[in-house]
Amino acid sequence: AATMSTDPAAPSVRISLSENADRPIRIVVLTYPCEAAEMLLEHLHRNGYSVAAVILQRGRSLRRLRGLRRVVGTRNLFWLALSWLRATLIFWKRVQWRRTGFYAAHARRLVTVPHLNDVACRNALSDLQPDVAIVGGAGILRPEVFTLPRIGTLNIHPGLLPKYRGCSTVTWAVVEDAEVG
Repeated sequence: AATMSTDPAAPSVRISLSENADRPIRIVVLTYPCEAAEMLLEHLHRNGYSVAAVILQRGRSLRRLRGLRRVVGTRNLFWLALSWLRATLIFWKRVQWRRTGFYAAHARRLVTVPHLNDVACRNALSDLQPDVAIVGGAGILRPEVFTLPRIGTLNIHPGLLPKYRGCSTVTWAVVEDAEVG
């Protein structure tokens, strides 16, 4: 049985195992590049939690562009892409979460997978043997993924559930002048 101590003076959460001496808890963050992931990792770092690994989902941009092209058309997509590129270049230094180095600086290991429900993600989790996984800014995980951590998996969601579920929760809360979780 495990007991956790969250003493504020301690640099990290400690887990006490009856057969082992105290050791730091092994935390793995599962996410895709987004502002929520940046805030989560900076919060963990600022509060003294050591992240063993970040499993980062890549490869969603091309899929999003194809879907967007079906909705707005090729010509409008071109103008949207130019606007996005301009905004990205202007704010590049402030947008840390777009760079892989940001994630590598906040964890001992960085693993890139095509999708968080992919076999590559499950294999990485099995190799890492985390005590706790924290899902920040990602979609719905299959049970094969979220049951792998020994203690459990925590999901960070910015919207007040169940009203603001899914994507764009902060945007809809602002539009409706509601609170953000």
